[in-house]
Order: sequence, then structure tokens, then C-alpha cells
Amino acid sequence: MKKLIVIISTFGLVLAFYASQAQADHVAFANATGSQQVTDPLGGITTDGSCQVYLELVPMTHIKYKVECSNISGITQAHIHAGRALDSGAPVAFLFGLTDATGPINGTLGEGIIEGADIVMEGVELGDLMNMIRGDEAYVNIHTDANPAGEVRGQIAGRVNDNLIVSESYTATGTGSQEIGGDPPNLAGVVTDATCFAAFRVSGLADDGLKYKLKCWNITGVTQAHIHMGKASVNGPNVVFLFDGREAPTGDTNGLLRAADGSSVSKGTLRGGPDGDLIGELSGEPISALVNELRNDNAYINVHTDANGSGEVRGQISFVDSIGF
Repeated sequence: MKKLIVIISTFGLVLAFYASQAQADHVAFANATGSQQVTDPLGGITTDGSCQVYLELVPMTHIKYKVECSNISGITQAHIHAGRALDSGAPVAFLFGLTDATGPINGTLGEGIIEGADIVMEGVELGDLMNMIRGDEAYVNIHTDANPAGEVRGQIAGRVNDNLIVSESYTATGTGSQEIGGDPPNLAGVVTDATCFAAFRVSGLADDGLKYKLKCWNITGVTQAHIHMGKASVNGPNVVFLFDGREAPTGDTNGLLRAADGSSVSKGTLRGGPDGDLIGELSGEPISALVNELRNDNAYINVHTDANGSGEVRGQISFVDSIGF
């Protein structure tokens, strides 16, 4: 049976989720925001709420999970659903609820384990759910009384396997199914085994710089990576480089992106101002202008490759105080 501990905290959002690599097959993450909700027409849900979900996959045994949320209230249930980023799929397993609507949540919503008996989708077993998570075929959906179909949603990036511990302010989990191409938009995304995880931290005052680190797994031929402005269901302009390998694309990568000639690596500190790193619509602006876009669920990472020039992996950026993995 599901072992669920629900803790409601009003002391701010502090996440700690340490995966035992000796036992865990993979660690998976989802950053859930309103703009990632699939609505008709596309555009998502306008909300200040966000949630982060951390999953530790232990083969043949269970999935350990933790759900942290901020600036959200009235939660009635939360699930892992089957589907790619722009699909509307059925629930596979509960992460929280069913329950009466919660009060305001700024902390841990729930944590526990998912075992085979907890799977609610007919014909699906625990191993099938793990394969969905690894294959960019699962997302998290947080339902509220104000938005019963879901207020915040996030695609699960399920091939992260790393012992790094970071402490950041914003994160993004990138997968192929979150890509949107063409006009009208192609909602099928990109079929790829690649996933990426980006972490950003404001260094002192916002205008002192935005530290970042971008790691990707199961990807090759990366030519460039950016932060773009835009909601999850639209394509927006790039406003800063996170990696530039246009002259020397990467080889097979599982970790930091490194240009073949050593000219670029996907970590550093982004700075604003007339001689800063911001380009396009934010050129010359202080770095706080970019941070404001992050705060407003209006920015995403996009990782471009030789095989997928417009982007192979994409992920919406959302707020989080700290995260260990």
C-alpha cells in the first residue's frame, strides 16, 4: 500500500531529496507551472503557483517521491499522468488526495512511495510506469478546486542519474515532448531519449549576476542552448546563450555540454548591462529583467542539435529555493 506522509509547512520552500545511487535506477524531476497546462485554446492557466516533484526509481520495488509547492491553495489531488507534454492523459498513480481542498501551500505537499498496488490505470504495472517516466511519456498534474482539470503541470524528465548537489533559485527539466515547432505549432514534440536539467541561482542582488549550470543526458551534436522568453505552449525569442557550440558541436554527452574545441561549456554567470550577455529583446537590460521573466513563468530553456535545429529538448523554468539530488 502507498505510504504517504502529508506535511503542510508555512516556513517557505526548502527542498531536500537525496537519491541513493546504490539502489536507485534513476532520479526523475518535474517542474510544474500553470503555463504547461494543456488548454483549448493553448495558453495554459494563469497562476502564481508552482510545484516540484522528485522521484527515485528503484527497479522492481517502488518509486519514492516528494512533492513541494509554493503559492498555491485549494489542492484536491495530484497524480502522475500518462502522456507527452501536450497530451491529456489518464492518471496512473496518486501523489496526493483525494481530499478536501487544502489551504495555502508553501512547502511539502506530500511524500511517500508508489508500489505496484498503487497503480490506478488499468493494465499498467509499476515497471510500465517507470518506462513511461524514462521515456518522456509521463507528467505531473496538480488539481485544485479553482482548476479541477489541473492548475499546474510539468513533464517528468526521467533519465537523470547524477550525484551532484546544488542549491538554486530556479530550475528547468527539459524533454523532447515539450518542443513546439512550426506554424501552426506542431504539438507532437520531438521523439528523443535526451533530457536536460538546468539550475539558476541569483548571486546576491539580481543585478550581480545569475549563476547557471545546464546538464544533458543521452544527447549528441548540441550546437547551442538558450533561455527563450515565452509560456510553455508558445515559441518565443532567445534572450541569452547558455552554450554556444555552433562552430564545434558536442559529441555524445552525459553531463555538462562542452564544445568539441573547448570554446564553450554550459555553466557560468550571466550578466546584464550594455556589455552583458543578454541579447535580442533584452539586449542591454540589467539581469534583473531576465530574472523577472523567470519569476513570471515566462521563460524556458531550449537545447538545439544538428539533428533538430529548432530544438531537441525544451523545459519551462520555474522557481525553487533549493534542491539536492
